[in-house]
Amino acid sequence: MNTPRGLVYDVPPEWVIKSCSTLIGWEKPCDDGPFGYCPIRTMSGAAELPDPLCESGQFAVTGAPGASNANDIDEAVRLESGLVADIFTSADGVVPTVSLSEPRHLSIGDTPAVEIVATVSGVDSGGCADSPGGLHVMVATTVPDQPGSVLFVVSMRQGGPDDPDPALTEQLVGTLRFAD
Repeated sequence: MNTPRGLVYDVPPEWVIKSCSTLIGWEKPCDDGPFGYCPIRTMSGAAELPDPLCESGQFAVTGAPGASNANDIDEAVRLESGLVADIFTSADGVVPTVSLSEPRHLSIGDTPAVEIVATVSGVDSGGCADSPGGLHVMVATTVPDQPGSVLFVVSMRQGGPDDPDPALTEQLVGTLRFAD
């Protein structure tokens, strides 16, 4: 999967790869947004693991969020982690509990990167999803010829009967590389 910001990653064959121009993400109700909603975070270069029992529902999504204004990767991933509670807050306003890991420094090729994993509990998923929790993995790095920090996100439901193995997040992160 190629992202517009120069990162490449792999997904398992049962995943659906979105077109380059497709934006996916999360929104919340707001008075001044189009149709009463405002985006929390959007991503391109996206793929999803669909939930066949939930129309337009997903077990997991991946993608590259828009540019970070932070040049420092530690600052960029910290700022991104501040969005997790809003992402998992229900349409009815039920705010989940978010626990953040310590930053983990890693490399993509020879380039430094940093990862924070958010473990989310108390999710009021509503609809047909029956997952009381989630994992939201955020990785920040720099990419040659790209401004600021470049981010990669894996977000998946957890705690439901058919939810993916949490180890999948690190398998996906492990495939990160730079476009040629």
